[in-house]
Amino acid sequence: MKRITVTIDKQRFAVPVTSDITALKDAIEDALRRGGGFVDVPAGPNHTLSVLVSPGLTLFIEEEDLPADEHARRESDQAPHEGGSGSYWPTDQIDFDLDV
Repeated sequence: MKRITVTIDKQRFAVPVTSDITALKDAIEDALRRGGGFVDVPAGPNHTLSVLVSPGLTLFIEEEDLPADEHARRESDQAPHEGGSGSYWPTDQIDFDLDV
């Protein structure tokens, strides 16, 4: 199992592992070749970020292989909770402000 995050300037977003990361990287490179442009970054179910990619923008894509025991723990974290539909993202995988 992988964990994929995109960091744009100082904000980090969890990306669904089902996302086509190669296509995302290609779209970013194409935008940069054109001198800039918007790129859609998947950020969860029914959630897309439109990022203005331009020269000088700090953008990282991190792909991390999770150990099997971490994968099992994350799957249990995503199980529906009593009285609710559950959370798509485990809370330890969401960072909105890194203050770097």
